[in-house]
Amino acid sequence: MEFKTRELTLEDAKLIYDWEYTGEYSVYNLPSYELAEKLGFGLTIAEFRNKEFIAFENDDVFFAFGRIKIKEDKVYLGVGIDPGLCGKGYGKMLMLQLIKEAKIRYPDKKICLAVRVFNLRAKKCYMSVGFKVVEIVKIKTPSGEDSFYDMEYRVE
Repeated sequence: MEFKTRELTLEDAKLIYDWEYTGEYSVYNLPSYELAEKLGFGLTIAEFRNKEFIAFENDDVFFAFGRIKIKEDKVYLGVGIDPGLCGKGYGKMLMLQLIKEAKIRYPDKKICLAVRVFNLRAKKCYMSVGFKVVEIVKIKTPSGEDSFYDMEYRVE
């Protein structure tokens, strides 16, 4: 099953800022759209939104987004899913589509991602599609420094 991909719109971005994750996943909650716009977050800037983000929809309903971002000689992937749909098995299908899109856009780049160490659910999903842990790194985030698995796509 493949989900339809399309350009991520301003309306989609505003919905993302309203998503509310619970428990340990609340670290993924974003500030209000208005504050994010003042701070210059990528989703609020049309140029970055159009270049790096894609929307996923099913039956014409937006429910997830992907990000494909160039960083030096690598392309980093990111994904966000409506919190009401997390843990239902959509991640693997979304990641496979995102990997496919990254290969089309940047065929000569290594495909990587970073995932918080506590997020074993996501780590398991990423490993199931071919990512391997390279190292654990500290990354500064809006909520403070945190430990992340730096992962690389390695399909033999």
